[in-house]
Amino acid sequence: MRAATSSVAPTSEGGQLGQDRFIKRAAWAADRLWLLTESGTLSSVAPGEINRRTEATSGPVADICVAGTAPNTLGADGQLSRLKQRFWYAMERLDLNGEAVQALSCTEQRMIALSRNRLMVSAGGRQRVITLSTPLTGPIVRTAPFDTGTTLFVGLANGEWRGGLKRIDTITGIANEVPGLGGPINGVGPVPGRPAAS
Repeated sequence: MRAATSSVAPTSEGGQLGQDRFIKRAAWAADRLWLLTESGTLSSVAPGEINRRTEATSGPVADICVAGTAPNTLGADGQLSRLKQRFWYAMERLDLNGEAVQALSCTEQRMIALSRNRLMVSAGGRQRVITLSTPLTGPIVRTAPFDTGTTLFVGLANGEWRGGLKRIDTITGIANEVPGLGGPINGVGPVPGRPAAS
């Protein structure tokens, strides 16, 4: 891995107000709350801090996720990076094929980027691309991914009243709607005390 950029660039809340009105993703890692805006700006704040710290990334961030205790980012150019000792280290670059990333999912074993048409899976230093059986449609406002190891669940919010939950097989790319959940889904995760259930 090589260092991508330093992470320390404190800024005031007033200077961020215009670009930070719409938070796309929030994640807790390395004792900080990480906030990603729709414009691709990443910032973080720790308990007791008054102002957020803007993270100096090499370009707009498409999404952020947490593997273990480390935050990971995917740049709009497909570059994966991981925070280590306050520096972002560039890892591999995913071939996004010109598609916008809808969600990034991380576990200790693999990272999955999701576009409307494909899954891009990085595991063990190897990459593979899986075409979805049914493309994601509609005006996707927000996503909530959760990787079980064999299936990627993706909660969708397509506006105030629309959305749902997709179940995507990460081997075949077969995507199915989970019935009975037609409203916006803002989060997906394991049942407490039952890590195999979601």
